[in-house]
Amino acid sequence: MAHLTHRMCLWLPHLHTFFSSLVLSARYALLSARNAVLSASNPVLSASNRVLWARYAVLPVGNAVLSARYAVLSASNRVLWARYPVLSAGKPMPSARRPARP
Repeated sequence: MAHLTHRMCLWLPHLHTFFSSLVLSARYALLSARNAVLSASNPVLSASNRVLWARYAVLPVGNAVLSARYAVLSASNRVLWARYPVLSAGKPMPSARRPARP
């Protein structure tokens, strides 16, 4: 029995090395798979980044268009207020009255 125990003690470092190499191989395979996934997703992320930058470049143009429309509407509003001073005084405009219904 002592001889068998001595042999087991001799094999233990080899078993430890074997299982350690299995664990390391599994970790390497997992890391390689993760690397492949990240490499595949990198072009997708780059493309979406370009789309976001393009949208970001368009937003100031849209903002300028909206500002110009606001300026035009404000100017036309001022023209209307100047044309109809009754409205600017807060008085109701005279309108044609309908005859009262019986």
